[in-house]
Amino acid sequence: AGYALTTGGSNIIIGRGAGDAHTSMEGTVLIGHYAGSTINNNNSNYTVMIGYHAGQGVTSGTANNLIGFYAGRYISTGGYNTMFGSETGAHMNASSNTFIGYYAGRGLISSSPYGNGGYNTAVGRESLQTVFSGSHNVALGYVAGKYATGSYNTFVGSYTGQGGTTSAPYSSGQYNTAIGEKAMTGMTSAVSNVAVGNSALQDITSATSNVAVGLNAGANITS
Repeated sequence: AGYALTTGGSNIIIGRGAGDAHTSMEGTVLIGHYAGSTINNNNSNYTVMIGYHAGQGVTSGTANNLIGFYAGRYISTGGYNTMFGSETGAHMNASSNTFIGYYAGRGLISSSPYGNGGYNTAVGRESLQTVFSGSHNVALGYVAGKYATGSYNTFVGSYTGQGGTTSAPYSSGQYNTAIGEKAMTGMTSAVSNVAVGNSALQDITSATSNVAVGLNAGANITS
């Protein structure tokens, strides 16, 4: 741990390979096997990386807080990320994402080039799990937006906006707002829809510009 450090202070570095690359580090917490092992720039001072391989790829990313097994593993220069949970943001190399929960924002591609979508917030197990270049999304709830790859979506509720295309090219819909359990759960390429209520627009795939409010409202609309 901290193998190359020669100057710096107020650091906590624990674990094999943790923080081994940088010679000067300040106010940084690195705990776990290879946590923050490639940091080589003072821009990464005052970051927190806790967990097996947490933030392993970070070189100069600023103000990252990465906690959990593989959390933010392949972030390099991205900064201002908060990731808490096993493999949160593990395959993303982006900035300003908040991912909380098992596999939240894990990322679509498991090898380089990693996802670059930013300004996303995902809270809940497997929420926004396949995000890649999508940005400015909010997904709150169990598997909310799990297969969504588009941008500017808001999904609130369990299974909400989960996505009906569960393999490549996944569900690319954009500018949708869905609130309520299973609202817009079947979305594929739908654009600019509003669904409020349990199962509202549940079966929607590619339809656009619908507004459905209430229990099961527009549940059978598809395209």
